[in-house]
Amino acid sequence: MPIAGEPADLYAMSECDHAALRASIYPKLLFSGDPGALISPAAAGAFAAELRNCRHIDLGPGAHYLQEDHPDTIGQALRAWLNEITVSAAA
Repeated sequence: MPIAGEPADLYAMSECDHAALRASIYPKLLFSGDPGALISPAAAGAFAAELRNCRHIDLGPGAHYLQEDHPDTIGQALRAWLNEITVSAAA
């Protein structure tokens, strides 16, 4: 994880990845927890807002292992999202 642009090679890779996400049009789903392990829910929401076709779901309390803290909520949200994008793709 690059911090303050270092190490430079990882920072460049991360910037490239983020640019690809911003350019993409495919559906995306981003979960976050509070306080979050690396980014806050507010930062995750701001990042999701920069992306096309991205839904941000703030799961509430959690840090690194959100899938262990919120398995049912994640599963239900994922099922609903998949159903939604499948219907959209068929239309």
